[in-house]
Amino acid sequence: APALERVSGFTPDLEKEGVSWYAKSPILNYKITDDNIKSVSILVNGEEQVSQVSATGDYSIDTSGIEGTVIVQVVAKDRIGNVTRDSFTFNVDTIAPSNLSGIIDKSYTLKSGMAFFKEIPSVILSAEDTGIGIREFRLSGDREETSISGNFTLGNGSYFVEVVDDLLNLNHNQKVIIRMSVNPEEIINKVEFGTSRLKERVQAINKLADAEYPIGILIAPVIFVDNWKILYLELIKYLSENLSEKVKNKAFFEIIFMTYSYVHNAINTEAFPNAIKLFDKELMTGRGKGKYMYKDFIRKEGEIFFRDNMNKYFKNNKIMYIV
Repeated sequence: APALERVSGFTPDLEKEGVSWYAKSPILNYKITDDNIKSVSILVNGEEQVSQVSATGDYSIDTSGIEGTVIVQVVAKDRIGNVTRDSFTFNVDTIAPSNLSGIIDKSYTLKSGMAFFKEIPSVILSAEDTGIGIREFRLSGDREETSISGNFTLGNGSYFVEVVDDLLNLNHNQKVIIRMSVNPEEIINKVEFGTSRLKERVQAINKLADAEYPIGILIAPVIFVDNWKILYLELIKYLSENLSEKVKNKAFFEIIFMTYSYVHNAINTEAFPNAIKLFDKELMTGRGKGKYMYKDFIRKEGEIFFRDNMNKYFKNNKIMYIV
């Protein structure tokens, strides 16, 4: 019978409960040889993708565009009537969890956008995932906690919630680069509403590095507020002190100065009247197509500042660009 070999693409990113999972659709490569080969047929979810014999015996199956279960079936026949069959079933999950919601078990009163309770409340979170499923729910803010069930007891403070699937356990083969942005805590608090704290971002970077992901760190968007040198020096020092040695040995940096637009300025001024005013007419100039950018003098000052301090605290790490 024809000889069939699975050459590449058959190692999933994750095995869970006997099911093979991929974070993106794989390309499967087969080698099928026989001196007397007659026909080769390869079906993907019942649709024939290969119907002709390859002169080299090499067959490449592109499964892109399919979400969920994929069944690849191979049938190779020689002219005598011998048949070789192969079947490979796996699942593709490229979609993050969605429809995150929560039920609070105590009544409350809303005042100035805050909820006031007479008793300590609990929240039950739920979300949907069409693929591999939910790994955990994550509570952050004034208290950090994770839960598989999504049940949390709250106290005084402000909270953010996230739902996480199994990214850390994927067999990425170092072909996936994780790039994460950071900013000073004051900028996060006053501009990047509803995003993760600096501490949580650094913790995530360290975990991803432990999982052997290549890491890129974006200091972005750099915003030249009045005390920007103090804030960004504190940020660089914090990163130096809290990033793991594995990150500091391998990560690369990208530093990106903020650009802005007329539309964003109008929307943010109305929606967030107490936030930092991002448009500064003394520092910014038009760049066409309704955009603002920082003027050359402050950009040059910023580049000198970042190169000097990054060279001091991260002299072994490459800066891809400062723009």
